[in-house]
Amino acid sequence: MNQSTAPAPGSNEQRAVESYFGELLEHLETLRGRLEGHLPALGEHPESEPLDELVQESIQQLRQRIRLPLSGAGFVAVEDYLADARWHMAWWQGPELARRLLVAMETAGDIYTRREWFSIPITEHRVHIAGPYVDFLCTDDFTLTFTAPVEIAGQVVGVVGFDLLVADFEEPMSRVLAQINPRATVINAHGKVLASASAQLACGARLVRGWEGENLHGHQLSHADGTQQRVDINVLTGLPLALVTPTSGH
Repeated sequence: MNQSTAPAPGSNEQRAVESYFGELLEHLETLRGRLEGHLPALGEHPESEPLDELVQESIQQLRQRIRLPLSGAGFVAVEDYLADARWHMAWWQGPELARRLLVAMETAGDIYTRREWFSIPITEHRVHIAGPYVDFLCTDDFTLTFTAPVEIAGQVVGVVGFDLLVADFEEPMSRVLAQINPRATVINAHGKVLASASAQLACGARLVRGWEGENLHGHQLSHADGTQQRVDINVLTGLPLALVTPTSGH
């Protein structure tokens, strides 16, 4: 595909990008399903030790199935879900997901509720992709966090998810985008770049301002160097993301 051609909504090119993210979300749904299926056996308010064992076993199974390396994964409970802790984070880090992340519990509530990876799945009952952002809590690096609410008997008891370092995600995603267009780019709900076929578009840079989460044709971008460009913005089905490509003829 040449630079003057943009994929239409629902095209094979767009579906290739959706499939890439869809595979990641399928792994997330499998992880959520396993916890929702096994947590009730631990009781209405489980204790932290058996919950940790269940979560660690579940994320080790995930690590064996997923193709991209994970920098972290686990479960974060809502306030007072556990019998022996007001707040609890069962989250493991590192290439083998073998190092438990320890958070000072007296500050945990403030930490969690300020993070969109926790608050949005809890309040909106849906899967969320947070980032790219610098994860000062876990990795001190640019990160994407995929999270989903865990619900037992109609009540959200926490979120389950995993972290991908942008450095690990960006290269394979950029190769997919390069098959579409030399400037094809995926943006998040805030209009920031997740990945781009163009080396000139840095991850985390805001590409589109004032985007309302809808398909747009011929949307005008103003770049920092004073140049302008018209692009098509196509929402990726089932995802809080969009594919941005140059409008035909521009």
